[in-house]
Amino acid sequence: FAKGLAIMQDAVIQNADGVNEALSVLELLGYDEHPTIGPLIEETRQLEVAISDCIADVQNKYGN
Repeated sequence: FAKGLAIMQDAVIQNADGVNEALSVLELLGYDEHPTIGPLIEETRQLEVAISDCIADVQNKYGN
């Protein structure tokens, strides 16, 4: 189980890095100020943090 969690965490980190890069590009292009896209960028960043917290909680409960 712990090995599966580690694999899942690695996959999430890799995907999060890609999403983070895309969000950063959108922000550099000024889309964070867009009335529709800006809130979606913020929501996506919050989901990223929530997913990381969830994985950390599962690892703490069931072991690394």
